[in-house]
Amino acid sequence: LAKLGLVDEQELGQPKGGRAPRSVRFTETAALLLIAHMDQGKISVALTDLAGNLIFEHHEASDAIADQKSVMSRVSSLLEWALDQHRKERKVWGVGISVEGPVEQTPDAPFSSPRLHFLPTWHDTSFVEGLIVRYGAPVWVRNATQMTTLGELRTGSGRGARDMLFVD
Repeated sequence: LAKLGLVDEQELGQPKGGRAPRSVRFTETAALLLIAHMDQGKISVALTDLAGNLIFEHHEASDAIADQKSVMSRVSSLLEWALDQHRKERKVWGVGISVEGPVEQTPDAPFSSPRLHFLPTWHDTSFVEGLIVRYGAPVWVRNATQMTTLGELRTGSGRGARDMLFVD
């Protein structure tokens, strides 16, 4: 992985009866993660590196309750626009989508389009599968509160905490 430029070796750890362990992490700039957030009044898209550092973000007014095809077409256009400006030969390793409402995921199909009961025009659509084909990367759809909590735990004020309570 190091020869491919995908990981960086870090400092040596403390030995515990053998040779000292070396920490390894993904090279931050090896790939990109695409993020989209949709709520009833706006669409937001962003690009991050593998460490979660924000590279690009864009917000605009939108009606997510409108038909799924027009909303996903706009999200895809915005993600392509962001990639055109910032890709620099990097691959997309994942796509995260957050929505303002409950997400009913099928346990045996984690990378399939979930049921979004609060968006009636989105029933029986394959928007996740379309993004997987387009970017060749896994796509996760989660509730916005879950995504915000995870972000705070990993990179925000909750970084390093063992336990966290997030109230939205």
